[in-house]
Order: sequence, then C-alpha cells, then structure tokens
Amino acid sequence: MNKDEFFISCDEATGKDISVKYTYEQEEIVHPPYYGGAIEAIEVLRYFSFDPGNALKYLARAGKKDISPEKKDLRKALFYLKDYLKSDVVETKTIDVDKFKLFAKGKKYKYIIEIALLFKFGDKDSACKSMIKSLEYTLSKL
Repeated sequence: MNKDEFFISCDEATGKDISVKYTYEQEEIVHPPYYGGAIEAIEVLRYFSFDPGNALKYLARAGKKDISPEKKDLRKALFYLKDYLKSDVVETKTIDVDKFKLFAKGKKYKYIIEIALLFKFGDKDSACKSMIKSLEYTLSKL
C-alpha cells in the first residue's frame, strides 16, 4: 500500500468483514464531511426504504454541502416525505435505535430526524405528517 491509499473494513448490516482499498481522492466520496458525526449516514440510512432514506439524508446534510443551500435540502426532504406518504411501502428492516439516535445527535434538524423512528414502529402516516409539518414550518421561517 502506498501513502496515498487506505483501507475501510466493515459491513455492519451483514456482519461480514470486507476490505476495500481507496485513494485519498476518493475519501470525500466515501466519507463526505457534510454527513459528519458520530455515525456515518450510510450506517443508518441503509435500514430505511428509498423515500425516507433520502429525506433523512437531506435533513442530515442540510446547509452543510457547499453546492446545495440549506433551504433546497429541506425542500428535497419534504418532497421525499410527501412521496413516501402517497406510497404503500412498509418499512420492514429493523434498526438499532441507539445507533440512530447517535446519528441524529448534533444535527441541526435532529428533532425532525428523530421522528423517523416512528417509521420503524408502524406509524408511517403520523411520522410523515409530523415531519412534513415540522419541515413546512421550518421552511416558512427561513
């Protein structure tokens, strides 16, 4: 391994030990700073279906990505939540609640992100409506 390479070795979802070689140029792709925190976004979002996963992604990075203004990220999150509310998708994957809370910790929109736990406990409509209401209020104040 040369000085411009490093390895990442983990797959918590399956428990398999994998090793992947990356160059430091790829680091921003693998660990983008705008998702920073105690838990990588991908470690939590893989347990959600497409729409809520994307909504949480945009909430987690809102205002942190140079090319995407905060308001735009919040509008995208709102779009995915409204789309999810119209769908008949049911969340089936289990999630480590403590890991999820650690992921939400320190995020600007933590209070909205944490509502998503309700998706995992069978209250999709209430969770979506609550998140949508919170987002619409937040957007009206920006």
